[in-house]
Amino acid sequence: MKPAALAVGLLLGAACSRKPAPPPGGGVSYAAPGGRFAADLPPGWRVDEAADGDRLAAFFGPPDGPAPYTETIAVSFHPASGRWKSARQFLPAEAAGGLATAAVPVTVAGIASLETTVDRDFPDPHLGLQRTRTRAVLVPAPGGFFALENTRPAGQAPSPAFDDFLASFKPAAAAR
Repeated sequence: MKPAALAVGLLLGAACSRKPAPPPGGGVSYAAPGGRFAADLPPGWRVDEAADGDRLAAFFGPPDGPAPYTETIAVSFHPASGRWKSARQFLPAEAAGGLATAAVPVTVAGIASLETTVDRDFPDPHLGLQRTRTRAVLVPAPGGFFALENTRPAGQAPSPAFDDFLASFKPAAAAR
């Protein structure tokens, strides 16, 4: 076999044995039904668009690693005409039944927002009470506010997925 043909054969063999590289950024664009928001998700995260009160969608992942699908990103929209008139009114409800950090200002999609973290016990039917950690970011919008929540087991290191989600989050002009 000629050296050039051998080199081409080795390169093709190596290329066939590897998984294809993810697209730049690695995210998957997601647009909520009705255009209420858009964001990027990591590949492989599961989507649940089932209506549940004010919740618009939930995402479960990561699909691999030491604890697959134990992290959740949930997006809710709370109308100002509903139970909570503002993000500040929602904060005590978010902290109910848990230990919360003080709300700190953050910016999401160029909008001044609030962030808090809450640790609470969650009843697991198989394992008993399990400590969870929820990082909640409240983003004001016309007619109410979005609650972006990332929940995971308290002892589990967070994946970068929520920070990436926040960086790509685009609320609709009016959440309807």
